[in-house]
Amino acid sequence: MTVSLFPFSLQKTFVPANKLGQNQSENEPPLLFIFSNNQILVTPSLSGYAIPRQLVTQYAGSSADYIRHIGLYDNTPCYLILAEEQFTPVQDCQWMNLRALHGLLSHDHYLLAGKGSELATWYQTNIFCGRCGTAMADHSTECARICPACNFMAFPRTSPVVIMTIEQEDNILLGRSPHYPPGMYSPLAGFVDAGETAEEAVLREVKEEAGVKVKDLRYITSQVWPYPHSLMLGFRTEYDHGEIIIEQEELEDVRWFNVRNLPVLPSNISISRYLMECFIKDKRGVF
Repeated sequence: MTVSLFPFSLQKTFVPANKLGQNQSENEPPLLFIFSNNQILVTPSLSGYAIPRQLVTQYAGSSADYIRHIGLYDNTPCYLILAEEQFTPVQDCQWMNLRALHGLLSHDHYLLAGKGSELATWYQTNIFCGRCGTAMADHSTECARICPACNFMAFPRTSPVVIMTIEQEDNILLGRSPHYPPGMYSPLAGFVDAGETAEEAVLREVKEEAGVKVKDLRYITSQVWPYPHSLMLGFRTEYDHGEIIIEQEELEDVRWFNVRNLPVLPSNISISRYLMECFIKDKRGVF
């Protein structure tokens, strides 16, 4: 895995569309991000799978419950389409879990599918107003849902999460959750609390989960994690002092590993693997 700049960002330009009905003339079929029951509809391709590209008008009937133009990717219109019941509008299409598609969709289309998944979750959790219970509607100029009764507005939600390596010379402190595959360890992580900075969250989470203190925090990169709506903020830190005290409710083990004797690493789908690759590259010159 090559450690590169902005590894989890789009390679081509995406311009969000906030105004309802905003569209470009469709010289070629748009990209359709179609979701149902937490799965996305894809078509087979030579490299794995592809996002369907068809005229959106054919979905305006009973097959789709919600259609929204969400932006332009490299000047190609993109639509979010939600359906309560799974349907197969094109031969050979199939429904798949988004995580299972990592490496099977192109880099940018996978990231756009994640964006579509987050917007789908936002719509499905804001059908009714959280203040007065009235049915919500799409805002005419903002990417928002608005209540026609009390004017409450709900924007897409992002939940920040910090994830950090804890390093001491050629060693790295990693934790193991009970739901990890056998032998796998990962950098520690946790949600940022209300009113807390990302740096404060790093210090707190490390102390809570492992019982140690860290110093020299360095922000590295971020990754959208659309399961369902998180933004992972990656840091590298240096061990300061303290003995390991495991937070038993979340982790079953926390231990030091030498760079030459690492455990099973997380999948390269995640920023956790990227941060570990940064550590490995620095310490033994391989990546």
